[in-house]
Amino acid sequence: MGSSDASQRKALQGAVGGYVEALTVPLEPPMVLWVNEHGALNSLELNRWATMFMGYPIVGAVAVTGGPNHHGGVRSVPEVWRLMLLDGLIPGVSNA
Repeated sequence: MGSSDASQRKALQGAVGGYVEALTVPLEPPMVLWVNEHGALNSLELNRWATMFMGYPIVGAVAVTGGPNHHGGVRSVPEVWRLMLLDGLIPGVSNA
């Protein structure tokens, strides 16, 4: 793993408060939810927004990225998702 990949992983771990697990949202264009790998074991609170996307219970904070790039790193959130998330077009998501 290169230093860029290591710094990405460290940033993702900081965002979710622990080791990360990648969950690919089954939509196009690709979007990945990064979750705390031990969230259920640590009794983290249900994340209704992430649960809506995945169709099964997700707990704790999530970090959102695009799909993987050809170097194994992560891409930015696709523009269509960024606009929907930031503009509040998805129920339960706030830009506040």
